[in-house]
Amino acid sequence: MWEIDFFFAPAPVYEGGERPFYPYTILLVDGNLGLPLNAGVAKPQEYTDRFSEILMEFMERSGMMPGEILVRKEEAFELLDPIASRLGIKLQLVKKLKMMEQVQSFMFQFFNR
Repeated sequence: MWEIDFFFAPAPVYEGGERPFYPYTILLVDGNLGLPLNAGVAKPQEYTDRFSEILMEFMERSGMMPGEILVRKEEAFELLDPIASRLGIKLQLVKKLKMMEQVQSFMFQFFNR
């Protein structure tokens, strides 16, 4: 079982002379072990495309496919539903992603040092 989510990064990004912005962090975590499997960042206007790419990149690179993917946002469910249906992966909308929250907490602590 894998958990996948997107959320604003804990630190802003500065690109050239543009205004700084907070990108979305997209994180794929093993829901049993709590290990990050894949991650990426995306500009706010690009995160919907990048979200499914993070999942597909890891499956292609690793040759692994989960039996189940957990998400906690309706939007994440809608983004992944076509892929999950096509690949026969059970997609479940849950209230809490236990391992994701632990990894996210560690990540935020690291950035706040």
